[in-house]
Amino acid sequence: MDELEYLVNNFCFKYNNDRHLKNYDIGCRFRDQSHFDPCICTNKLYEKNPRCLKCLLRKTPDLTNAFYDTLLYEYIQTADKANDYDLLYKLIQNRQKNKPIELPPSDTLVVHLRLGDYHVGEEWERAKKEYYSIYEVAYNIGIKKIILVSAGLGHHGFQTGANYITDVTRSCEVLIYMKQELQKLGMEVIFRVGNHPDDDLIYFSLARNFLTLLGGNYSVVASNLNKLHWSKFK
Repeated sequence: MDELEYLVNNFCFKYNNDRHLKNYDIGCRFRDQSHFDPCICTNKLYEKNPRCLKCLLRKTPDLTNAFYDTLLYEYIQTADKANDYDLLYKLIQNRQKNKPIELPPSDTLVVHLRLGDYHVGEEWERAKKEYYSIYEVAYNIGIKKIILVSAGLGHHGFQTGANYITDVTRSCEVLIYMKQELQKLGMEVIFRVGNHPDDDLIYFSLARNFLTLLGGNYSVVASNLNKLHWSKFK
């Protein structure tokens, strides 16, 4: 199995076959206050909020089953507002304590790349520019090992309406290109792909060195959580 085939197979992990988990956009839902605005479900004095996530989960049992035991599910049950980073960080700490994942070594730079929902030409143009940005950050902090991370969930083909496998293959080609260019600059590069977004969010939040590129809401949340985590050690 060559590297491209390996990456494509790992992007296509089991959650991509679940139509509900394709909608598991924890970054967007965490940051959208309309999901947490007052609703009759919590106080009879309020009118129904059509975007209330608690109501959505209660009325959609299979969605509840799909989201159950996720960080987003725990957050929805506990939070009364969006963007409560202290609460989400606490949930991450509890998750890492009870169901720990292996964290990146401290001598690596972890880079999150959002791929899959842009036209392939745009991805390539950005990759050509951003790989050197990754090198500069790593070089400036004295690091020679880089972990490139991209999920296998959410954006690939789902938002574009394009052929799923085609989109994933294009994204994996971008990853390989960035790896090859970084290796030419003397960097050691490994991939982390196809993990559940919760696991990656914990991975990013607790990484000693973290850089987000080509990102959206999820990247913003991960970056802010990482800053919050390391601010506690100053």
